[in-house]
Amino acid sequence: MEKISDKNTIYKDDFNSLKTELLKIDYLRFNLDLSLSQKQINQLAVYFKRIGFSSYTKDRDSDTKRVPIFTDKRFEVTFIVRTPYQEGTHLEFAGESAQKLYDCIKKDKFNWKQLEQYRAFLGRIDSCYDRLEQFNDQIL
Repeated sequence: MEKISDKNTIYKDDFNSLKTELLKIDYLRFNLDLSLSQKQINQLAVYFKRIGFSSYTKDRDSDTKRVPIFTDKRFEVTFIVRTPYQEGTHLEFAGESAQKLYDCIKKDKFNWKQLEQYRAFLGRIDSCYDRLEQFNDQIL
């Protein structure tokens, strides 16, 4: 019998269906049912720093200005404190950072309890297909 996902539960197995070699994750967004305090954001930022992510906050989804928490890592996570369409804090991973998090998930190097404690669920995932040009491709 197939397992039915509850939107408030993150299943590691949900990511296993994305094993296509040329499929890359370009954007991940986790929605947390809770609005995190600055202390809770800092605690999560420390965890993400340990796995290679700099952390930033921004007040609204539409804001371009981000406030740094840790900036010494190559990959980035942004904590979005407020959005007009849903209560709670959001975690945003874009580009290479989304792919890095996805790689951590696939290799069992991500501790889901860090997000589960805030009733997080996957709010958005964008993928892209990346294929190198072949010598015999026809250019039209």
